[in-house]
Amino acid sequence: MGNSFMHTYLYCLLKLIVGICFLSSTVSSQCLEHQMSVLLQIKQELSIDPQFVTDSKLLSWTPTKNCCLWDGVTCDLQTGYVVGLDLSNSSITSGINGSTSIFSLHHLQYLSIAGNELYSSPFPSGFSRLSSLTHLNLSWSGFFGQVPAEISFLRKLVSLDLSSYPFGLEEPVTLQNPDIETLVENLTRLRVLHLDGIDLSMAESRLWAVLSTKLPNLRVLGLSNCNLAGVLHPSLLQLEQLTDLQLSGNNFSSRVPDFLAEFSSLKSLHLSYCGLYGIFPNSLFLMRTLRSLDVSYNSNLTGTLPAEFPSGSRLEVINLSGTMFTGNLPHSIVNLVFLQDLEISQCSFSGSIPSSFENLTELRYLDFGRNNFSGPVPSLALSEKITGLIFSHNHFSGFIPLSYANGLNYLEVLDLRNNSLKGMIPPALFTKPLLRRLDLSQNQLNGQLKEFQNASSSLLREMHLSENELQGPIPVSIFKIRGLNVLGLSSNQFNGTINFEMIKDTNELTTLDLSGNNFSFEVSGVNSTLFSHIGKLALGSCNLKEIPGFLTNLMNLFHLDLSNNKIKGEIPKWIWKVGNGNLVYLNLSNNMLSGFEKPIPNLSPGYLAVLDLHSNLLQGPFLMPSPFIIHLDYSHNQFSSSLPSRIFENLPYASFVSLSSNHFNGEIPFSMCETWNLFVLDLSKNHFNGSIPECLGNSNSFLKVLNLRNNELHGILPKRFAENCTLRTLDVNQNHLEGPLPRSLANCGDLEVLDVGNNFLNGSFPFWLETLPLLRVLILRSNFFGGSIIYSPSKTSFPLLQIIDLASNKFRGNLSSEWFKSWKGMMKQEKKSQSSQVLRYSYLVLTPEGEEEEEEEEDFISSFNGPRTVVCRYAIAMKRMPSQNVANFTLQ
Repeated sequence: MGNSFMHTYLYCLLKLIVGICFLSSTVSSQCLEHQMSVLLQIKQELSIDPQFVTDSKLLSWTPTKNCCLWDGVTCDLQTGYVVGLDLSNSSITSGINGSTSIFSLHHLQYLSIAGNELYSSPFPSGFSRLSSLTHLNLSWSGFFGQVPAEISFLRKLVSLDLSSYPFGLEEPVTLQNPDIETLVENLTRLRVLHLDGIDLSMAESRLWAVLSTKLPNLRVLGLSNCNLAGVLHPSLLQLEQLTDLQLSGNNFSSRVPDFLAEFSSLKSLHLSYCGLYGIFPNSLFLMRTLRSLDVSYNSNLTGTLPAEFPSGSRLEVINLSGTMFTGNLPHSIVNLVFLQDLEISQCSFSGSIPSSFENLTELRYLDFGRNNFSGPVPSLALSEKITGLIFSHNHFSGFIPLSYANGLNYLEVLDLRNNSLKGMIPPALFTKPLLRRLDLSQNQLNGQLKEFQNASSSLLREMHLSENELQGPIPVSIFKIRGLNVLGLSSNQFNGTINFEMIKDTNELTTLDLSGNNFSFEVSGVNSTLFSHIGKLALGSCNLKEIPGFLTNLMNLFHLDLSNNKIKGEIPKWIWKVGNGNLVYLNLSNNMLSGFEKPIPNLSPGYLAVLDLHSNLLQGPFLMPSPFIIHLDYSHNQFSSSLPSRIFENLPYASFVSLSSNHFNGEIPFSMCETWNLFVLDLSKNHFNGSIPECLGNSNSFLKVLNLRNNELHGILPKRFAENCTLRTLDVNQNHLEGPLPRSLANCGDLEVLDVGNNFLNGSFPFWLETLPLLRVLILRSNFFGGSIIYSPSKTSFPLLQIIDLASNKFRGNLSSEWFKSWKGMMKQEKKSQSSQVLRYSYLVLTPEGEEEEEEEEDFISSFNGPRTVVCRYAIAMKRMPSQNVANFTLQ
């Protein structure tokens, strides 16, 4: 009886399923002829980007198929009318206007034209003909101009997305007529509203009141990059059903309001790049409903993570990157059992990672980069779903966890650079099934890399192992990784012979850095066609004795570094045509090159942006670089000529120019006053004569470092320095300058170093320099300054001064010891606060990619002809300031 009933039941159920399938098939086959005709007309009207035509949804739109089964088309199962049209991401470039046939589909309920390329198309009119629309998505489509008024009459809309690019369109998207209030007046059913990228600054005064009163059913509100300012208004709390609030990219410049924690249903809160400041309210971390919190890149926002995360927390995403959050990760973080994404890079977190962190099994992505974490790197053995681990730029120590090599099989990115990790690199890391980027550079990893199996199946695209203590030959297995794109092995202790034909299997390798090792190279007879795809090649400090000839055939080369080798002779003329004439970076510095192969090359047709030839034996006239040059360094050579009068007119993009320590002569060209991008100009230790161009102080609004020391310049310093003067260093030591110091130097509020020693300058002591807030070095020695130096306690007196040299002048009278006591910058600082006293010139250094400038700290002890000794600590970037600058004073 029971079996009979069961058989009957199953038979009826099967008939029902078959009937439903047949009915669905029958209904879906009822493509109305006039609807198909309209759709085919739409296809004919639209233009598709030819590069992506094969990916277009419209390929399936053929009359031989049921139109209700076409890609992006949805039909009503009962009537057969087209009720949904999804043309998103279809590479449409034109064909949508007021007369488009889309507006003939009067039964449409869903329409999406999002993510297309209609950059020359204004918003079309005709939306009023689609009165049944409930979902309208025109986001990122490229439409520009005023939002059509017809949209405000689509009373059935529950979802409206008009998000736009905030820049780059022919005209911006505007909401003025109708304005935001008129637009939403009739859209009372809206649950989702996205206006991201539309300038709403004109409506800001009433915006929050309009949204909270007109849209009572709103659940999702997107107003990112809308040029909003001021503060968020508590009236938002009237949106009781709000689950998603996206306000990133505005300029609120306010504190994070506490009332945000009072939303009863909020799941997602995005406030990144909003200029927020003050202490972040911990109550937001404790919201029971919140799943995603992003307040990243509010650089003045402070706070700590709560000591106790609630056990019922639903948080899945936390992004605090680029803020001033401090403190440790609390042990209670284990309560965030749903946590998937934790990004806290570029903060000030410290301490070790709590052991409880190991129990978070849902983790997908961690970015702890650029903090002060210490202790061992967490093993995360239980976090099997994780795809990205970034622990770079911290103080982690110990070994690389074996779980990273033998587990975590979904890992795609592993970045542990710039820590204190030691030990050997597990070979299994190189063949993890999904790993694409591996960065272990700037650690203390040692030992020899072992060969590994299945290299050809590795998906690695980037491998960075530079600046470690790795030894021995490079495993051949590395060059069997077929998809490898970037390989950085510089600054290790690798040895052995490198034959460039060994990289023939890495047919996608574009960046190779072998600098700073103990290799020997086989450079003759190399078939360079096997690796012609190389774009960036760095062989600095590799004991090369010649420029490899195989470089001539590297047609894609744009970056070449052969610095710090033993290369002699002339620079071959073919090198300027390497990379098919598209070379952007060339560094031949610190060699023994003596000249240029004739005929002297004409670099003007090229695209060189960086040309570094410093510290060679190059002779002859000035070699005019490419007009695209940004960084030019000819220093420490034997060039001897005057400079072309229009040199700087022909270098419009130059930001760094150093010609120091040569034999250049003649006058400084006045054209230097015509360049607006120059940050650093170093003409020191040459034979320049004449006067300093008067226009110099009042012309270049970006010049930060001007070094003219040790030349033969005469005349006076420029009288007028502009009010917006940005100079940080002015050095004219060892010239023949005369006259007084110009008072307009006080306009240079960023000035840190002023060295006018060993000239013929005169006048009284420049007390007007005391108010410069950043001045740290003042050298007036060996001039004709005179008069009394009278200390006035009421004045601000050199708040950061660390070095002063008044020796060999004509000053007279008593020198108050109270004056010295007022120089707080000279008082010895504790190590922990020393960073604030560092005089930095990072823009003077062209640092290789991934490297950071080191700093050297020196103590200068200034002795006096009396019982007092003042110790001034002065931290400087390496090789930036000679240590012989000692100040001598007489105290009476």
